[in-house]
Amino acid sequence: MLSILSPAKTLDYETAPTTKKSTQPLFIDQAASLVKSARKMNPEDIQDLMGVSEKIATLNHERFMNWEPDFSLNNAKQSVLAFKGDVYTGLQAETLSADELAFAQKHLPALRQLAGTVALEHLTAIMADATFRNPAGLEGAHPKMKELWHWHALEETEHKAVAFDVFEAVGGNARMRRFAMFVTTVEFTHHVIRNMRLLLRDYKGSRIKLWYGGMKFLFGKSGAFKGLMRPYLDFYRKDFHPWDHDNRELVSSVMKEFGGGTVQPI
Repeated sequence: MLSILSPAKTLDYETAPTTKKSTQPLFIDQAASLVKSARKMNPEDIQDLMGVSEKIATLNHERFMNWEPDFSLNNAKQSVLAFKGDVYTGLQAETLSADELAFAQKHLPALRQLAGTVALEHLTAIMADATFRNPAGLEGAHPKMKELWHWHALEETEHKAVAFDVFEAVGGNARMRRFAMFVTTVEFTHHVIRNMRLLLRDYKGSRIKLWYGGMKFLFGKSGAFKGLMRPYLDFYRKDFHPWDHDNRELVSSVMKEFGGGTVQPI
């Protein structure tokens, strides 16, 4: 059996690793070329380029400046121990023995992890598109919250093919991609339901009525996620590419809220 994980944004480089065993990443030369260019930028340049906060821009600037291509335990950490997203927290990699880590290395190959990222990027991209196509889903929302939703949907749309193109370039195939989407869909649904149950733990009203209203809001006739099935199923086509769903014209109309501009596929 092969398992799929998507990389995490939350990282822990402070805690000492529980094992000295590690492997070297691929594409070191390409990464070094990118870092060389990035080191010419100051935090303000990175913030403007990436559209991130000052804190994140400064953090990435520091990472670029401290990056060294000869990785060792003195300047790097194994990804399974460094990643601290929800899935990795549940994995509890720091408690695994040497044999268990070797098993994980065999059954969590990098390409499978990338396939998981590709699947998640498609899910977020089609949900972003649904946000634009079904404005009724945000009716009544606070203007600032509506603006936040639209900004995040724009960001998800702009880079929706990046992981896919890398996956294809390094040898990914349709069979692996389809399996990744199946597993990701199951896991995504599980986490959404689990989180909703946690949020509603202290709710005193009718749970059935509340869940019915929530499903109607998301998938009803005028629901926020109306029309997702067709673009979701398209992912399983052998010749699929994310920009087959070319929504640049629609996205450009939404960008008028932020001063205009157009979305260029990355």
